Amino acid sequence: MAAWSKLMTQGPPSADLMGQWKQFLDQWIAAWSKVLEQAMGTETFAQAMGKQMESFLNTSGPVKKAAEQQIDAGLAGLGLPSRSQVIGVAAQIVQLEDKIDGLEDRLDAVVKELRELTAAVKAARA
Repeated sequence: MAAWSKLMTQGPPSADLMGQWKQFLDQWIAAWSKVLEQAMGTETFAQAMGKQMESFLNTSGPVKKAAEQQIDAGLAGLGLPSRSQVIGVAAQIVQLEDKIDGLEDRLDAVVKELRELTAAVKAARA
């Protein structure tokens, strides 16, 4: 590294020097990639990452809950609905739509039966 540093500070870099520098960087990146790939493919690494994720989730859960409570309190202070309230209203709307669809189906069936009965009465009178 000291030799490269000396070469880079001696004057304007030549095309050959820059080509060698690029080759050095490419080899360095390839070597580190191989080392990291081997390290990350071990069970020990997987366990360490699992512990880190668990620690993160254990820490972020209460923080997220506190933030949500603060947001809900702020929205309530502004007279705006919270996310959970909007979701609740949306669920009620979906339920109402389902009930209306069911009523439409029943009304269609009743109308069909009335038409059939009317046709049968007309046929019996004729």
